[in-house]
Amino acid sequence: MKTFLFSLAAFFSCSLICAQITFQKTYGGSNDDFSTAIQQTTDGGYIIVGETKSFGVGNNFVDVYLIKTTDSGDTLWTKTFGTAFSDYARSVQETGDGGFIIAGSKFFGTGADIHLIKTDSHGDSLWTKTFGGPSTDFGVSCKQTRNGGFIITGFTASYGAGGEDTYLVQTDSLGVIAWTKTFGGTQNDEGQSVTVTSDGGYLICGSSYSFAAVPGDRNIYIMKTDSVGTLLWSKNMGGTDDEFGSSGQETNDSGFVFTGSSRSFGTGNYESYLIRTDKNGSLIWTKTYEIAGADLIGISVYKCNDEGFVLSGTISGTSSSDGYLIKTDSSGIIQWSKTYGGASIESLGSVEQTTDGGFIMAGVSQSFGAGNRDVYVVKTDSLGVSGCHETNVSIISTTVNMPSTNPATIISSGGALSSTPAFILNHGAIITSLCGPTVNTEIPYSEEMISVVPNPLVNSGMIIFSLSKRQHISLTLYDMNGRCSSILSDRVVEAGEHTWMLNADGLESGIYFLRKETESEIINLKIIILK
Repeated sequence: MKTFLFSLAAFFSCSLICAQITFQKTYGGSNDDFSTAIQQTTDGGYIIVGETKSFGVGNNFVDVYLIKTTDSGDTLWTKTFGTAFSDYARSVQETGDGGFIIAGSKFFGTGADIHLIKTDSHGDSLWTKTFGGPSTDFGVSCKQTRNGGFIITGFTASYGAGGEDTYLVQTDSLGVIAWTKTFGGTQNDEGQSVTVTSDGGYLICGSSYSFAAVPGDRNIYIMKTDSVGTLLWSKNMGGTDDEFGSSGQETNDSGFVFTGSSRSFGTGNYESYLIRTDKNGSLIWTKTYEIAGADLIGISVYKCNDEGFVLSGTISGTSSSDGYLIKTDSSGIIQWSKTYGGASIESLGSVEQTTDGGFIMAGVSQSFGAGNRDVYVVKTDSLGVSGCHETNVSIISTTVNMPSTNPATIISSGGALSSTPAFILNHGAIITSLCGPTVNTEIPYSEEMISVVPNPLVNSGMIIFSLSKRQHISLTLYDMNGRCSSILSDRVVEAGEHTWMLNADGLESGIYFLRKETESEIINLKIIILK
């Protein structure tokens, strides 16, 4: 029985890890549809959120557009959420209960409120909450917190020091406000991404007009808080022209990496950048990435399993644009770079590494699809190859001295809560397969696969793996934000089949990645812990 159990588990593990599925697809209708975020789900497929004019309430307003797909990009279901005015979505995340949390904004004629939509695993809404005041308040990024609640960032014009302030809202698991904070100065300051850090606090990346070196321009605005929103430090970064921050992540050494765009250091066009800091926000290095004669807009950054980074965004010329993907090492040195798109306008934002070692991106396409603009999804292998409509691109990388100051951040709070039922429609989407799905089988089969039984597990499970020879093996458990949760092995192990206990005591419910590293390969296995 033991041999059969291992063989079956090894087969499924190999099908998930050895094969790298690649494809390009569009989703939408005859009007405008686009995506703002994508995430791989625990079943190996993807959840995509964005906005649609093709489906939903209509009346020339946009509705929230939610698409669930298989690992090959085929739709399982689609949903829209909307009311009489426009409803925007900027962020989606799979939650510990298998459902999804969506953050964005709901317009009401004279302004907007942040809205938060919680769904079950089928995309049906469980509850909807709005937060804000009499003016415009916008939600951009949301994450589930350690206690099962949610943290949202964006901006508010209803509260704060003046203009728009960076807004941080903490709710419980039912969307009820626990506390709110605003950060900024007397002009416009915006949060674009929030990350739950290893110490239980929050990292916010965005932009500031209040603290810019040149009036009228923006600077990168970064803040670190504790778990109750108390500001630990804030940084204002930028040169003598325009800069903005789009995305941030924590690194394995408890430092941080950020991306966005800058116009201070190149030839006059926007460059994308990577900024690497320590845990206190002090600069370690800054790299800029540039193409002559075009704007290179940095939208999303993701820390890879090899401790390097991928950066995605848009290359904009005079009449067209493409999405791009840059892979770097841990020092920001380019390993490869590619563009994706057709003859018209494409953009790719949200990016993450998938369990097979490839990458998934989502954005918008005007070159392909059912009409006007469509949701555009690109799945690549570990070298950025998707199978069609892609080009190797030469990008200039420069190390620059990014000025950094400690701004006089003004902190306040404010926010009202209301419950607003979401109007939901079930509908289809026209899918266009530009290429794929194809399965890259060039990665050789390995007899050194790894599995966890059962998966999901509750309190404990068994790690089953095999080694073809005596060698050093490292087994490390990471949470879904890439933080090390536990080192299970870091020693020499004899050849043969092994069964080790995985104890989940002290670990919270959620998605984790088990990383197995030997002399010949690195394997990452997604597991789910339920409590």
